[in-house]
Amino acid sequence: MDRNLDQFIPQKGMDVYGSDNEKIGEVDSVESDYFVVRKGFFFPEDHYIPVDAVSTYDDNGIYLTYTKDQVLEQQWTAPPTAGTTLAGTEADYRDSDLNQVDTSTRAGQDVAYDDLDTGRTATERDQASISVHEEELVARRREVERGDVEINKRVVAEEQSIDVPVTEEQVEVTRRAVDRDVVPGEHAFEEETIEIPVHGEEVDVEKRTRVTEEIDIDKTAQQHTERVSDTVRREEVEIEGEELNRDVDTDRLR
Repeated sequence: MDRNLDQFIPQKGMDVYGSDNEKIGEVDSVESDYFVVRKGFFFPEDHYIPVDAVSTYDDNGIYLTYTKDQVLEQQWTAPPTAGTTLAGTEADYRDSDLNQVDTSTRAGQDVAYDDLDTGRTATERDQASISVHEEELVARRREVERGDVEINKRVVAEEQSIDVPVTEEQVEVTRRAVDRDVVPGEHAFEEETIEIPVHGEEVDVEKRTRVTEEIDIDKTAQQHTERVSDTVRREEVEIEGEELNRDVDTDRLR
């Protein structure tokens, strides 16, 4: 939660961030109009940051009006003199004990950190971590519809013939010549008609439904391997600097 800058007093150990949210370092000491961020992983030398450069602050740290790169460009490597503004130049800053070390002496011989009176020993170190990312392919299967298999049953009409044996009665009349006397009781000279029924067979056609075939339908799943490919990215870290030494045994920077 942001607070009123009029009441702001930097505290030792608070984290300092640029306007781009990049960490600059930690407050090492506090004066009336500036605070000190000691040299280390983020800075090659001490930085004396004016309180006027603070944009806001909260429980997480102090946020400046400058980005991290812009802070590195500022001439804040010595304590500011009274009345110094943000637009001041290097001439507006007074020399500190650290700046009094002759640069020719630095170039010609080793200078121990303790000799520079930085308040830190040579064994102290700043640590930071960098996350290295890499992409990998993750395959997910989803069910899709490939189409339909249709099995249609249709009605087909066709002519069919069958042979059916039938029986027909026929009347056969046979005449034969005789010569005999009329027997008693036999009617003579009377008209007479004799009817003889004649039978036959006719064919009535009926249709009945029968099951002549059955079709079984089975659906099975078959598994196969499908190769998929895509472009993945990964991050590589390049370390530059002549003063960095690699510990061969432990494979870590020291």
